[in-house]
Amino acid sequence: MATKADLQALEQATKADLQALEQATKADLQALEQATRADLAAVHEVMATKADLRESELRMTIRLGGIVAIAAALVIAIQGFLLALIQGAFA
Repeated sequence: MATKADLQALEQATKADLQALEQATKADLQALEQATRADLAAVHEVMATKADLRESELRMTIRLGGIVAIAAALVIAIQGFLLALIQGAFA
């Protein structure tokens, strides 16, 4: 049979085990929190990069639209000039 001293020793060992488990759990939670914060910072960085890319893409699209409009205006002007030149040559 277990004596009172055995039960006290078992209780102390159990308390020590529980304290060690609690400390390990706290350390694990702190490490998990740090890892989660680092992941969140990385996600924010990726989202900022995506936003920058979208903004750059929009700017390039606007510039391309401007270039196309200028090119179309030049083609129309050249056509008008050539048409006037041809009509003047046959007049």
